[in-house]
Amino acid sequence: MSAFKGALTDIAQGWKYRSFWQLLAWNDLKQRFRRSWIGVGWIMLAFILFLGSKLVIFSFMASSTFTVFAVYLTIGFAAWRFIMGAVIEGTNTFVSSENWIKGEPLPMSVHVYRSVYRNLLLALGTIPPVMVACWYFGTSNPQIWISIPFVLVAYLLSAFWISIVLGSLCSRYRDFSHLILTTMQIMFFLTPIIWEVGMLGAKAKYVKFNPFVYYLDIVRIPMLEARIPWSSWMIVGIFTAIGLTAAIITFSFTRRRIVFWL
Repeated sequence: MSAFKGALTDIAQGWKYRSFWQLLAWNDLKQRFRRSWIGVGWIMLAFILFLGSKLVIFSFMASSTFTVFAVYLTIGFAAWRFIMGAVIEGTNTFVSSENWIKGEPLPMSVHVYRSVYRNLLLALGTIPPVMVACWYFGTSNPQIWISIPFVLVAYLLSAFWISIVLGSLCSRYRDFSHLILTTMQIMFFLTPIIWEVGMLGAKAKYVKFNPFVYYLDIVRIPMLEARIPWSSWMIVGIFTAIGLTAAIITFSFTRRRIVFWL
């Protein structure tokens, strides 16, 4: 029980350092784009270039109209960018903060918040293209604006527990970070991002076994179909609850050991 309480206390104390980890996350981005003329603008530019190429190639194979598929692809890829970033960044949550962990007596959760916030900043660069696409193709629905705050909370909570669980696991077993990266690259093609479920025909029934589909649905369906996908929200909620529970348990046992694994 003391370990469990210590994990919760660490998370609460880490939140009090929010101005510090926000500064660290922003500095991470500046270092990533250091000496670049465009700077963080590359986040948006890379998104637009990738989106444009995929739209040209896959729009001819889509079963829906070009307008619908353009919004479908834009929203799906923006959501996937956040999910992919949360998982990949999560594997390096503590490894990338090795110097801080060994050099400063900070709450371990500071590095988790830093990873999540850095991923959020990267995701913000995809919002303008998404808004432009929705405005240009005229598919904006009021349901999307109602659900956006809840989608953001669900995504951030998921990124939080993923950072703790994968960050702890990959600190102890470094091979898992490479395995997870490879797995996410495969999942990109197994998830309906650049293709539509209807294109699978009879095999579409297997898509429901992909958990990432439900995370895409909660942001896609309100925009495209003007309705709230309650069944997808229920599954996302279950995943989030289980993930947070697993994160607290994992953090309880690994919080004091991580420094020795780095």
